[in-house]
Amino acid sequence: MKVSLEKIYLKNAGFLSLKDPVGSGNVSWNCPVLIDLIKYWDNLPGQIPLYSSVSFGLDKSYARTTLNYSYFSPKSRNPDYQYFFEGRGHAGFSERISLYLALLSRYFPFLQQLDLIIHSSDSFPYLSGISSSASAIGGLALAVCSLEKSFFNNLKTDSDFFRKASFMARLGSGSASPSVVPGFEVWGATDLVPGSSNEAAISVNDGIHPVFHTYNDCILIISSKEKKISGSERHDLMNGHIFRIARNKQVLKHFNLLWKSLQSGDERLFGDVVEAEAMSLHALMMTSKKRYLLMHPNTIAAINKIVQFRKNHDVNIAFTLDTGANVHVLYSLVNKRRAEHFIKTELAPLCEDGRYIFDKAGKGPYEIRNAIGETNTV
Repeated sequence: MKVSLEKIYLKNAGFLSLKDPVGSGNVSWNCPVLIDLIKYWDNLPGQIPLYSSVSFGLDKSYARTTLNYSYFSPKSRNPDYQYFFEGRGHAGFSERISLYLALLSRYFPFLQQLDLIIHSSDSFPYLSGISSSASAIGGLALAVCSLEKSFFNNLKTDSDFFRKASFMARLGSGSASPSVVPGFEVWGATDLVPGSSNEAAISVNDGIHPVFHTYNDCILIISSKEKKISGSERHDLMNGHIFRIARNKQVLKHFNLLWKSLQSGDERLFGDVVEAEAMSLHALMMTSKKRYLLMHPNTIAAINKIVQFRKNHDVNIAFTLDTGANVHVLYSLVNKRRAEHFIKTELAPLCEDGRYIFDKAGKGPYEIRNAIGETNTV
């Protein structure tokens, strides 16, 4: 019988030796913004997904999280946790971080022996319309796992390290669970992907056709205004949703088709499924009890232009959407020149102040090893 990751991690939890305090130091990680191809949208308590999702992390768009720690005697007082975003206090997210660290202390008891000052920042402009909260949570999970690895000399393989980081990130944000895994990720148990799990995401890079490793993502900033729906609230919308059962059936079909396209390199099938997922996501919001409509007129105009461009020029170019008004334009390296000329001339005028971000599929999170910015993976 397979033992759950939770039981394993609780069993391995440990305190620091009082005879050999660790002193102070810091650890820093860049954790990418995630693009969901099969959308993570419905879950059970504890951020357990109801079905499998597929995603990849971006290369240039990421949150950097730095964890400064200092040892103190736990007999004297409770630990002090402070959080800063872009150098400033952030009351709302600071409270969320404190609750998250208290939850993590079940699995990492040594956190009760450390004062922590956490700094996070984004590589992309604030108000660009990209959500970085999941990336910040993911970066913190990676940093805490790095501390455990340093203190206890465990998590010796990359696989062990990223699986534990994914498990821990999930506890703070479901969307953060796959963001800490390198490259393309699958989260949610499925017979199509050996090793897949509801408890943690896994990397599936080896099974992905090379064409998708060269994929680009241009983020059209249709609106930089804050989304009107939070991550936790969007999952609540599915409770009692009239289309919940239909969505569960649909996503199984979509996953099978997308997985087939990712393995074979079929870009047309890839685009069909990814676009259907994007439209389904917004259809679910529009038909929920609260009836969220997050698309803007220019969102629809951009989608129509992308579809028409693909039809007129026989170019494999596709779109996906997040839970806001912005549009992600997806295309391979082969089509990069034509796609980016189209974006600059036809789509940029639809963007807020003409703003867009050119990005691409990345290799995953990485640790910042020293002050001068040299980086290495685990």
